[in-house]
Amino acid sequence: MKASPNRATRWLWFGIVACLVVAAWAGVLFRWGLVQGSLPGNLSFSHLRHAHSHLMYLGWLVPALFLVMTRGLQEERAQAGLDTALRRALEGWTWASLLTGALTFPAFLAWGYGPVSVGARHLPMAAMLSGLCVFAWYGFAWAWWRAQQGTARTHALRLWNLSLWMLALSSTGGWAQMGMNLRNIQHPFWSRATIHIFLDILALGFFMLAAIGTVIAMSQRRGRGWPTPRLPGEAAFSGALTMVAVAVPFTFLLGMRPEQLPGSGRVLGALAGLASAAALLGLTRHLGQLSALPLAIRVLAGGLFVGLGLAGLPWVLETVHAWELRLLWLHWVFLGVLTPATLWIAQEQGWARWPHAARATVGTAFVLLLSLVPMTGLWPASLRGPWVSVMALVAALLPALVLSRVGLDALQALSSRSEPSPQVGGPKG
Repeated sequence: MKASPNRATRWLWFGIVACLVVAAWAGVLFRWGLVQGSLPGNLSFSHLRHAHSHLMYLGWLVPALFLVMTRGLQEERAQAGLDTALRRALEGWTWASLLTGALTFPAFLAWGYGPVSVGARHLPMAAMLSGLCVFAWYGFAWAWWRAQQGTARTHALRLWNLSLWMLALSSTGGWAQMGMNLRNIQHPFWSRATIHIFLDILALGFFMLAAIGTVIAMSQRRGRGWPTPRLPGEAAFSGALTMVAVAVPFTFLLGMRPEQLPGSGRVLGALAGLASAAALLGLTRHLGQLSALPLAIRVLAGGLFVGLGLAGLPWVLETVHAWELRLLWLHWVFLGVLTPATLWIAQEQGWARWPHAARATVGTAFVLLLSLVPMTGLWPASLRGPWVSVMALVAALLPALVLSRVGLDALQALSSRSEPSPQVGGPKG
């Protein structure tokens, strides 16, 4: 049964969705600029791209997953109840994550990664604002660690806990990048590696595991939990979790250009990609039996994991970089899988009321992915022309309009007179 969020959390959900909508229309603006040859107001293409991607990461997905994880933990503790002060702490740190994440958008739009003169110093202000987000993450993780004590160690809880460890690990890349910027250090390997430590571990470690854990938690509450003690069972689940914990931290090597890696680094990256793909496929192969997660999302996620496993092969990694396939990969991960999956979870938990949000998003994401193919080496250069940018612009409008409909749904929910949801299991405090 779906609970009705109270007014404060409806505002929180609205703010999170607003970041998603702004990020979507920033993508439209970027493609409009490609058609026109320039952006209005002397905006920088590079700055707009960084602002768009940081808002998707820090303003949309991180606080959205914090929110659904908190609801999931409440339901995991249905009998014992979740301490009221700890629940408020989790929601407060989610607010902090949302607000600091939202602030990165105007900062990167104005300055990008470049330094800003502050007195006699030149500081990377946008990167420093990103650092404020990390403090909010640490606060959420601390409150979570306290809140989950005494909770049965279900598959969902173990996935959530590991996802937060991955979140903390990814932050080391952000701190290292900021430190190098402050000292004006340019290193042929670490300048790029620190960015991928931050972004890639965040995507495959925190985002994926938090979403998978929440889907499994909802499935178990319907009496359709992971099929233990029969196969895959506890041993298979624990093995997959261990493989993720060991392998995902090294997947950042796949984001490096092959010429930047020594032979041992390429082998390690290939093994990490293969092990991560096998583990994530193992964790998700039963989701079709366990939940009503739309088939299109499951198919795109499966394809994504297979691609991750293949990416480490020498000729594949070289092709990915030579053909500039990372743009396609990022939209596949974030718009094709993570965003519709998170919207589906939110609808199941009662945050979102439009029942077609996830399916409409993944459908338009598929069209957008197809529109990006001519921009990559998958498409012969001789067949490109101005139509490529126009098609990408039209395709970008589709998810932007769908996500605007999601935003309208969240706005309308603010005026709803539904009563605050009762604390699952009754509040303690």
